Amino acid sequence: MRASHGLFLVVCVLPACATISTPSFRGTVAEPLGEPSVAAPAAQDASGKYGPEPGESLLQFGGALTSQKTDAGVGGSTTDSSLTLQGGIGWFQSEWLEIGGQLITDYSDSGSTLISIAPYANGNHKLNERVWLYAGPHLGLGYFDFSNDSAISLQYGLHGGARYWVDPRTSVFGELRYTRGTFEINGIDIDSDTVQLLFGFSVVF
Repeated sequence: MRASHGLFLVVCVLPACATISTPSFRGTVAEPLGEPSVAAPAAQDASGKYGPEPGESLLQFGGALTSQKTDAGVGGSTTDSSLTLQGGIGWFQSEWLEIGGQLITDYSDSGSTLISIAPYANGNHKLNERVWLYAGPHLGLGYFDFSNDSAISLQYGLHGGARYWVDPRTSVFGELRYTRGTFEINGIDIDSDTVQLLFGFSVVF
């Protein structure tokens, strides 16, 4: 009888002890003994975030293919084309609003010089994480030097372009820009219409 009681205890108690002492692995993957657990990186960290956050800025460098038409009234009009340099800086007030300024220099074969300082505002739209479209107005000052005389005048216009982010902090861009200005050179009022294709790269800082 004692032997049967002992056998009953072994059969009933040992499986219960095994059930209590075995850890639960629901929703986890067993790891080798002695190796620390490593959390999987978040999807955001793996993909990266492209472009500036609100409060950050863009530093821009590049060139500009320029076509400038000057109309002196009775003196007729001329059109000059040239390849020029440009640079600028933009500050992102929010994810879509960018405020900044550009310096564009233009030295043409006809002997004229046009230097523009153009503050601007851009509205940005993300087609996806890497491709951003932007557009807005610009309003600033232009220095025009032609025929041994020079003048400074107000300039204004519109522009639009696209940025492609090659990595989270660097992009390449292309921009089409139209600018209007009026200068008085040698007593003659000259209307200036400038169309430019800007291109280059920008870095976030």
